[in-house]
Amino acid sequence: VHRKINQNSGNQFTDWLSIEEIEAIKSAALQRQIVDKDSLDAEEYDEQVAYLAQRLGKSKEEVSDEDWDQLTSVKIPSLVYASCDLGFRPKEVENSRWGWFNLEDGVLQIPKSESVKNTDSWRCYLSDESVHLLRRWKQEQYGDAEPDPDDPVWVTTRGNPYSADSLRDPVMMNLMEEAGIDREGRECGWYL
Repeated sequence: VHRKINQNSGNQFTDWLSIEEIEAIKSAALQRQIVDKDSLDAEEYDEQVAYLAQRLGKSKEEVSDEDWDQLTSVKIPSLVYASCDLGFRPKEVENSRWGWFNLEDGVLQIPKSESVKNTDSWRCYLSDESVHLLRRWKQEQYGDAEPDPDDPVWVTTRGNPYSADSLRDPVMMNLMEEAGIDREGRECGWYL
């Protein structure tokens, strides 16, 4: 059971997700990955197009290659898993840079100058699942090239850094719906 929203809380976030809800959101993020369209026969392709159309609120004819790419991406799973491991607040998602991540050692190191949680640098270990998803996300973005250390890790489909609002709607709102979590009366903020 989630906590009731405190209407007088100011900027304090009070609507924390339960462990079960977090696991459901992680599962929903992973389920977003749809099989490669080029590997489908005609009947399977038609089924997937119908599924995408329904999910996106479009007609089957309107489903584009960009829609497929967005829904087969590991961007959201990597974002969810890393956020769960690291306790990322929206500002850390917005500010995150590839130079913070050492995927070989499974470590994130936020420099003191960029740490929003405290006045020191921040070092945290990543789960094997997060490292795997982040490697796949990096490969998806850059292929075999290395990103510039100052490149943002996650950006919106418009190329902008995520904000608290863009993480809430559509990302968290959609994940909660896909996970079967009732959103009524919930803040739906990015606090995993």
